[in-house]
Amino acid sequence: MKIDSEGFESARRASGISQEKAASICGISRQTYAVREADPGAYRLADLVGLYEHMNEPGRKLLRDAVGSLFLD
Repeated sequence: MKIDSEGFESARRASGISQEKAASICGISRQTYAVREADPGAYRLADLVGLYEHMNEPGRKLLRDAVGSLFLD
């Protein structure tokens, strides 16, 4: 199953978080973050929790929807 990366990227962008900032939140390099965003299956749960804590409400909703779609599609 290929996980759609659009929702994860949209959540980050809706919150005004750059890939550089997201990488910092996750404690990884920007290049590693870009790989995870392109292939969301590579995210660790700790990454998603950390990002969620730094997102605004619209971004959080998009992230919840993206994660939920993994189980509902």
